[in-house]
Amino acid sequence: MVLIDDDTLIGLIRTGDTHAEALLCEKYLSFAQNFGKKYASLYSDLGLSADEFTAVAFTSLAIALKKYTPNEEKSFYSYWTTIAKNQCINFVRNNSYSNNDFIHPLSLDSSLFDDGLTLHETCGSDDDKISYSVERKLVHDFIVSKDSKLTNDERLVGYFTFIEGYNFEEIKMLTKWKADKVYRVSDSVRKKVSNFFKSGYFK
Repeated sequence: MVLIDDDTLIGLIRTGDTHAEALLCEKYLSFAQNFGKKYASLYSDLGLSADEFTAVAFTSLAIALKKYTPNEEKSFYSYWTTIAKNQCINFVRNNSYSNNDFIHPLSLDSSLFDDGLTLHETCGSDDDKISYSVERKLVHDFIVSKDSKLTNDERLVGYFTFIEGYNFEEIKMLTKWKADKVYRVSDSVRKKVSNFFKSGYFK
């Protein structure tokens, strides 16, 4: 198999070569997943998952592709890395205001509950459960509302994520989408849900 360098791939992508785009996306999805694991470990106290950071890092690829100019001083990988780091830091800043379970849904895989607690018990005190229920209803109403201006894909992933509590692998299996599409759509809908709450609900 002949390996094609990033600059060559980018040149082909800018001429409309979809095969080159697929190759670059496949390559950088692997890099983004490594990013996700690293940042989830760094910010484990916030409850943000590796998949969430992976989505942020992977969608940074589009920003890098748009702005990058090939040069000898900085490779595309280094350029993307800088953008991905900044995007991940911004993601932490924008999501550290809340640790609610509906924002970081638990997987349907019961094996993840190593502490033996039930889903009901992990929601916290009675007051927390009431807050969780109200916020869950608000998110549901936002996702199904036409005024939310979500795309059909965002609405589907938003419902699976925030209402049903599916994780990335489960959504990938249900939608039969490739991983890169799941990450792109998930990142987009999370930003819109986050902005919805910041627009006035918590003020």
